[in-house]
Amino acid sequence: MTAVSGLEEAISQRRSTRMFLPDNFPDTLHAQLEIPVDLTVLCGLAIGYPDPGFPANHLDTPRNAVGDNVIFRE
Repeated sequence: MTAVSGLEEAISQRRSTRMFLPDNFPDTLHAQLEIPVDLTVLCGLAIGYPDPGFPANHLDTPRNAVGDNVIFRE
């Protein structure tokens, strides 16, 4: 399974996610992920398993298709 298909599967299964702002280490992200200097990383995403007892996990929010908002690099 590639990282891309793994991310798509996790999102389709509505696994728990956490957004983080990578403003403390942009140079590291650009170097490790070979991101061109003309692109800016706005946020990162952590994927895990939700806690069904936590109230925020019951919010139903609209989502765009992953491909509308993400550039996948291999």
